[in-house]
Amino acid sequence: GAFASLPCKVAATVPRGKGPVLFDPDGMADYPASRTDAFVQLAILAADEALADAHAGAGGGAPAEGATLKVRDVFGEEGADRCAVCIGAGIGALK
Repeated sequence: GAFASLPCKVAATVPRGKGPVLFDPDGMADYPASRTDAFVQLAILAADEALADAHAGAGGGAPAEGATLKVRDVFGEEGADRCAVCIGAGIGALK
C-alpha cells in the first residue's frame, strides 16, 4: 500500500465517537477538546492509562469508572516527585 515504504511498521487508527471502545475527546474533563490537538489528547489518554495500569499493578486495583488518578495516588508523595510524562512533537498538528 501507500505506506509500505515507511520505516515505521506500527500504526493504528483511533475510532472516535461515544461508546465503550471509541475515543471521545469531550469526555476528557480536565482537557477541553476544543483547546487541545488530537495528538495531545491521545498522549494524555495514554499517560492516564499508564497511571491506571501502574496503580493496579501496585495492588491498588482498577480506578473507579470516571475517576481521575493523580501521580501521588500511585507513587506516594516521595515517588511523585520522581515521576514525569514528557510529550514531544516535532511538528504537531497541521490544521
